[in-house]
Amino acid sequence: MQRWFRRIAPGVVLCCAAGLHTVPTTAQDVVPQQAVLAVSRTDQNWHAFWDQHLGAWQGRWTRYSPSGDVIETFQSTRAFTADLPRTAIEQVNSYVFPDGRRVQKQWTYNRDDHSLATGFAHPASATMRGLAFSNGAAAWLVPTPQPQSWMPFELFLKQGDLRQSVGVVYGKDGRLVRTASIREGLAGFPGQFWSDRIGQEAAWSLEGDWVGKGELMRADLSRSPLPSTTWKPWEESQALHYLPDKTILSCPDKIQAGQPFSLTVIWMIEDDLMQSIAAEYDQDLELIGVTHRTWKRQS
Repeated sequence: MQRWFRRIAPGVVLCCAAGLHTVPTTAQDVVPQQAVLAVSRTDQNWHAFWDQHLGAWQGRWTRYSPSGDVIETFQSTRAFTADLPRTAIEQVNSYVFPDGRRVQKQWTYNRDDHSLATGFAHPASATMRGLAFSNGAAAWLVPTPQPQSWMPFELFLKQGDLRQSVGVVYGKDGRLVRTASIREGLAGFPGQFWSDRIGQEAAWSLEGDWVGKGELMRADLSRSPLPSTTWKPWEESQALHYLPDKTILSCPDKIQAGQPFSLTVIWMIEDDLMQSIAAEYDQDLELIGVTHRTWKRQS
């Protein structure tokens, strides 16, 4: 299997909150600067996701073994509705399996209880958190994986009314258990963009010169822009999974304490347009940050 390694450029993170320099009129108006920043970051993160992902996303899930074999595939609808200020969310997932089975799951959550300093939480998981960018890209992950515990991830990329997300699950021993391709659209599936293919594709590589710009979001939800960079050949390190519709996942075969790792997804939307999202962890298995870039081919 071909392998690659993704380097995420380090950056200095600065964050300012509106009204931070307002002079208080009473002692009760004095708010610690750290608290103001934390509230600003959590609100920004919450709305970055929900400003982009409301609606009924119809699509297809396909789950794969670590070697790339199809485990199962089924149709889905993930529907999100909210109140007017988008502070209370209702989610209904509906699945239709090839044998006719239908499964539905429903959750409700709100900003006060689920918008946290470590990312937005979901009632279905006590440990996973969401980190979101303003263009709809997002990561759903465990910031600090615990020993002998399952480690699930979902990395989202969005382009208009299309959404491509990739799931990755590691077992209690740190070994890769399965991956998943989740292709969705607000106008239905497959629509005019998605194919009906479910199997993983033959290996392919990027042609031409690509330049990317993006943003880094750290584990504390602070953000900073990333400098423009060119796409470089990948070094041999991690396994490549070639998913349907020009999507590649790079991830380790096993996560181990003492070894930093990253998960990266690229999605070629057009011949000259691509997005990438990557989550990077340090040697203590602590989340460093998530990066998103939009890439354009120059030649």
